[in-house]
Amino acid sequence: MKKIFSLILATLAIVVSSCTNDAKSGNENQEVGYLQLNIKSVSTTYNNETRAVPDEYVAKQLYVEIVNSKGEVVKRTADHTQWSSTTMQLPAGTYTINAHSNAWDGNDSGRDLPYYAGTTTVKVVAGEKVEAKLTCTLANVKVSVNFDQSVADAFLSASVEVSSAVAGIAPQTFTMLNTQTLAPAFFPVGKLTAKLTVINKAGQTYSMSTPIEDVKARDHFILNYKASATGEGGFVVTADGTETQFTYVFSVPTTASTVLLVNSVNAWSKFSWVEGSIPTSEATIDNQYVKFLYKADADADWTSAAATFENDTYKATLLNLQPSTGYKVKLVYENGTDSFSSAETAFTTEGARALPNGNLDNWCTGTFNNKNCTYPCDLADYNAGNGFWDTSNPGSSLMNRMVTSEETTDVHTAGGSAARLGSQFIVIKFAAASLYAGSFGALRGTSGALINFGKTWTDRPSQLKGWFKYSGGIINRVGDNAPKGVTKDVTPDLWSAYVVMTDEPCAFDNTDIAGTAWNYETDSRVVAYGAVPDSKCINTDTWTEFTIDLDYHDLVRKPKYIMVVFSSSKYGDYFTGCDSSVLLLDDLELVYGEPTIK
Repeated sequence: MKKIFSLILATLAIVVSSCTNDAKSGNENQEVGYLQLNIKSVSTTYNNETRAVPDEYVAKQLYVEIVNSKGEVVKRTADHTQWSSTTMQLPAGTYTINAHSNAWDGNDSGRDLPYYAGTTTVKVVAGEKVEAKLTCTLANVKVSVNFDQSVADAFLSASVEVSSAVAGIAPQTFTMLNTQTLAPAFFPVGKLTAKLTVINKAGQTYSMSTPIEDVKARDHFILNYKASATGEGGFVVTADGTETQFTYVFSVPTTASTVLLVNSVNAWSKFSWVEGSIPTSEATIDNQYVKFLYKADADADWTSAAATFENDTYKATLLNLQPSTGYKVKLVYENGTDSFSSAETAFTTEGARALPNGNLDNWCTGTFNNKNCTYPCDLADYNAGNGFWDTSNPGSSLMNRMVTSEETTDVHTAGGSAARLGSQFIVIKFAAASLYAGSFGALRGTSGALINFGKTWTDRPSQLKGWFKYSGGIINRVGDNAPKGVTKDVTPDLWSAYVVMTDEPCAFDNTDIAGTAWNYETDSRVVAYGAVPDSKCINTDTWTEFTIDLDYHDLVRKPKYIMVVFSSSKYGDYFTGCDSSVLLLDDLELVYGEPTIK
């Protein structure tokens, strides 16, 4: 059997003795003994070999406690060397001595993290001398990984990730030819898993996971990996005391005459864009026979998607996927007897979250600055601070006005409710009614308000659809900073709606529009943007469907927030509009499909 080369784990020992003080043999109090701790390191023999305590351990401290029979700690030290050659006076009795590595409980993983612990009991007897030895042994688990030269010869790269089943423990990675990451690592006691990942010289990735069970304190697992020369695989387990050596022979192709790869997967809610390539080929490839196959993890049958070829890359769109579902995809070539396939690539589709209260059926009454205020959410969400929508009502409520309110008579879906957004002139200011995803921030006196636009959102919709009715008048209120081209008593009022997917929420202050407004077309924080064009924001006395197409600035980056904003007067931020304009909204819905690419 091949000799096992490994670092032999050593132990620490604390030699404990107690005796009476001969110089005080005449002391009337014969119930007092004297305990002397002679702490020193000792070696331990494994496999008929003796190793000294490793240097890295000698530099560490031991925390030691002496506990009496009542469970009371009578003496303690954070550094065992402080008790070296020290004599302690103790009442006669039985004591437990506990020691462990200082300032750490062993519940972690990493290099150079051995954790030692031990316990023993000693009886301090007046007039007698006794001795006891406390041996502190390794209380966690050591893992070493070795790569045979055959692995370096056969593969471009190889690494082993060892993970623990103990919650919260970080995995440790051992990488071939990287001396630093090949240092042994320590783990708390618990089941381990070793996952080997290799990339062959054709650029293909393979992996194999192996469980390591029945893990005990003081175990040292030595994992040896070698490439198979014959194509036959297996492993050999050799157990010697607390050291266990595994030798794995890994059988995968080291080269390939025809290589197919899935290069990238961009998974959305109900579709996915995939790209692949054929970097090497012994056969002549006819691109019409190249395709992608995909299936849900739970399905047995594969679905085919035709591949288009452009700039050495094969592309396809995988359709009719289910949200939040695991799938597999592979690139294949099938032409007569020539049949090649890439490895399977796993991916998970995004969710397809619906707009909270998108049907606008739920409304409640809350308060703002001790004024009753109407909110488009149910009372439970309002009380919990979980409302998705807010309005301009907190501002108008100070004058006992609700510019946005529940509509129960004129609705799109019978039996439900709608939102009524009515622009008004309130005492000294024009107030456009609004409905938006976010929260009202604060009033800026009588000059305006701070609005926090945006709610957490990571799914990527392609459209927002909804229904509206609009009765807009001619603009009769014009603010000081009204946009150019707006003329009082001439320009028709318009309603507005837009959707923005962003990396962060937007704090908008309409008293500082230049400083807080975003340009949704160019701002780097914007992932996607879409709005209802002015030509569609027209007057209609019947319920009319509208659609907002989202234009994604980046088709890979995922958003973190969504902003959905409606206003009964487009220029309401500039205190400009018609104080009789009314917008009704109902049945708002996000659509998850392929986005429009401009």
